Amino acid sequence: MSTATSTKGFPDLFGALVEQLEQRAIYRYGAALAFGLLASLSHAPVHLSAVLIVGLSALVLLIDASRAAKRPLADAAFVGWLFGVGMCLPAYAWIANPFYVEADKYAFLAPVAVIGMGAGMALFIAFSAMFAARFWTSNWTRVLVLAVAWSAGELLRGYILTGFPWNLVVYSWTNEIESVQLASVVGPYGLGLIYVALCSLPAVALRPRCRTVETAPPSPQPILIGPLVAMGFGLLAVYGFGAARLAVVAQPAAQAETTVRLINPNVEQRLKFLPNGETRLFEQAVGLGQTSASSDVDMIVWPEATTSFDLAASDLARQYIGEMLQPDQLLLAGSSRIDFNRVESRRLFHNSLQVFDTEGEVEQIYDKSHLVPFGEYVPIKWFFNTIGFEQLTRARGALTPGGGLETIAADGAPSFSPLICYEAIFPGYVVGSGRRPDFLLNVSDDSWFGKGWGPRQHFVSAQMRTVEEGLPMVRAANQGVTAVIDPLGRIVKRLEPETEGAIDAVLPAPLAPTLYAMLGDWMSLLVLMLAGGIAWRFRG
Repeated sequence: MSTATSTKGFPDLFGALVEQLEQRAIYRYGAALAFGLLASLSHAPVHLSAVLIVGLSALVLLIDASRAAKRPLADAAFVGWLFGVGMCLPAYAWIANPFYVEADKYAFLAPVAVIGMGAGMALFIAFSAMFAARFWTSNWTRVLVLAVAWSAGELLRGYILTGFPWNLVVYSWTNEIESVQLASVVGPYGLGLIYVALCSLPAVALRPRCRTVETAPPSPQPILIGPLVAMGFGLLAVYGFGAARLAVVAQPAAQAETTVRLINPNVEQRLKFLPNGETRLFEQAVGLGQTSASSDVDMIVWPEATTSFDLAASDLARQYIGEMLQPDQLLLAGSSRIDFNRVESRRLFHNSLQVFDTEGEVEQIYDKSHLVPFGEYVPIKWFFNTIGFEQLTRARGALTPGGGLETIAADGAPSFSPLICYEAIFPGYVVGSGRRPDFLLNVSDDSWFGKGWGPRQHFVSAQMRTVEEGLPMVRAANQGVTAVIDPLGRIVKRLEPETEGAIDAVLPAPLAPTLYAMLGDWMSLLVLMLAGGIAWRFRG
């Protein structure tokens, strides 16, 4: 990283710019917010991953400048928070949508929810910036320090308060599926660390050494070509690994010629609250699931919460289902479920997946185990109900969680791990501790997310689970991306969120368990420790 160019005049201009950032906090803070907004374009569905090269390099230089502040750690944390606000606020705008379901009552809370969500998620980037500033180095290893801190922040976000690992930095590259295959080895947090380090290297090219707390480095400094070459080779290496992995399995193999039909009713959430809205939705689902007697469809999949009434408890609904299904077909349907706890003498409400046979009888039931805070259960319920957060809930009152992830095998069909709604967003936690399934099943009601970025961001999270686990996924989502995905993340067949209809596709076969599937986030922690060790060894 020592080769230099002689771009006349630019080092002086850049040195003057850095000096202004060091001397004027308002410039640092404004730049942090602006570059964060630019970085938000990396999120799905825009996928301008190249903007992270600019945004993350700018963040390195801004943390450099924070070292001149009276309180360097606090200043770096505020710079990181502003960068995070810019990066998160547009990406989480969909959180306003549930408040418009009953707009006359709760629409005024939508801006509060969006701002609160963006500011809250930005705290993790603030933590990463402060943590990085605490162990900041003056040479090229500072990009590794930032990468370790960023990845540690994302790991924490995946676990704190039951976790919300939405819009991880690695998801920016899912539009080129070759670029995320390394997640099968090091997981999304480990690969995210690699991408943050690589994308930050232009900062080293522009400013090879930053000031220490006591002194400032000589200015101007030469522009280095080495870090740019290292970034190019690094990105090519990650992509090359993915291309080689995809080449091994050129086409997804069929899984015992099992054919699935997935439906998207394309019904807005507010329409379910109209008179007879749920009845019309149920009839629509039956119509979309209907196949001919000669059809080769083996499984029909309805989205999450196709009905808020308990399908299994309705004789009329089960009669319709039995009439819809052809011999040897199965229906996998999202439904509410009501159970009665005789010990406590109260009803328990579940968000469930119910498996029906050709007679309309229930074969298996899975109750969602990872519930959405403020959506399916409400902490400090009396307070949050007052301000309207219960509008995120599919039924009034808290839902009861199931017993955990499990593998379901029904009537000789391929086995699957059911994931209801956002259960699919958790890396390393989509398969139970027992038998490894043949595929992942994700049913979701993405109408809660509106018609903007939310449904597509949700899909990207689900798509990454196939890469990490080496398992195909069947995904049926109302007003979300409905698709069959092979075990390498490639889309076999897809139905867009705004499209009412059904798709039929042959279920791909699973691969052998990946290294990440076997070791989970221990692999991510190993990458963090390795990167941290390199930064310490070469800190200068």
